[in-house]
Amino acid sequence: MSCRLATPADLEDCLAFEWTRGRDDLAWHVAGGLLFLAERDGAVVGYARIESFWKAMPYLALITVAPAVRGTGIGSELLAFVCTQLRERGHTYLLSSTTGGETGPERWHARNGFAQVGTLAGLNDDGVDERFWRRPLNGEVRPRGIPG
Repeated sequence: MSCRLATPADLEDCLAFEWTRGRDDLAWHVAGGLLFLAERDGAVVGYARIESFWKAMPYLALITVAPAVRGTGIGSELLAFVCTQLRERGHTYLLSSTTGGETGPERWHARNGFAQVGTLAGLNDDGVDERFWRRPLNGEVRPRGIPG
């Protein structure tokens, strides 16, 4: 498996993973170096999109893995690549969020070095909270053990 920045030639693959953005928006993200891909055997199997939370704080807006290969570590490896890229760009933290009550994504964030830093109560349309997570980008970027 390998990870890399997306290019304009990857827009169709990106659209296959993305349900909130259109082609023009993704082209803008590609130009800004904000889309990341994981590949296995020549196929794109993972996708990550970064947004800005304020100007200087990158936000992991979406990270997803093809259903057939979920649970194999691809998401964690893609995150490690994203973190390395962001650290090389001079960033010190990565923000992310989960919808309240999503225990799987919460465990994934904790296992991958994120710490919960706050909650916006009732933020989502259905009144469910949004939990925010922050991961330092200093040092070696590797997944951590699964919390208790």
